[in-house]
Amino acid sequence: MCESGLGLIIYGVAILHLTACGCMLIIYRTVDIDGLRGRRYCYKYMGHGLVSARLPITRLRGKAENGGETMYENKDEGVFETVLKKAVKFETDNIHNYLDAMNIVRNEWAKKTLRRVALAKLVHKNRLEKALIKGRLESSALTRPVPTMNLHYVLPKKMLHSDSDAREALAYAIHVEKGAIDFYNHMANESGGAQNDVLFGQLLAEESLHLQILEDLYEEYFLPEN
Repeated sequence: MCESGLGLIIYGVAILHLTACGCMLIIYRTVDIDGLRGRRYCYKYMGHGLVSARLPITRLRGKAENGGETMYENKDEGVFETVLKKAVKFETDNIHNYLDAMNIVRNEWAKKTLRRVALAKLVHKNRLEKALIKGRLESSALTRPVPTMNLHYVLPKKMLHSDSDAREALAYAIHVEKGAIDFYNHMANESGGAQNDVLFGQLLAEESLHLQILEDLYEEYFLPEN
């Protein structure tokens, strides 16, 4: 079974159980956001509320009654365009940083890790550019940031070198994604208002999911078992 929203694909199986109180259990195996796939997740719903989840998705489909799309469209076109242009430039700079890092490291696993994240950033950047052209940002299934482990506090922030391995490359990517979250938080504070809150809420949610997937990969491969 596969549910897809814009930029978000959830792969796996679903188990549905309905009772008089409206309980429902849904289990999905993996999450793919902008081409960056994470590991297993489990979602449990009771009625209309989310009881426990590693990833708190409030809508599983980015659909609405307006022909099948939900979107964010700012009435202030000037602000909307300015915000998106800054976001596109930021994402472009990040992609170039990943390309530079790929040219530095020699370890194949490190190159693969950096390439995977760079491609995810490219998908995200293309969505923003499409929004500039169409005048609206199509919504994904995410509406708020997802929880992260804040590994950037314990992982050293350093530039990559020719002998960097996959672990160092992943730590580098985690810091880059944390920088993206800080960037969009700063933009939200600089461009306040209800409409911009909706826009930045979606961008922050997507970046936080990128970070969560990277942290889960680091935990799975490089952190010792408790």
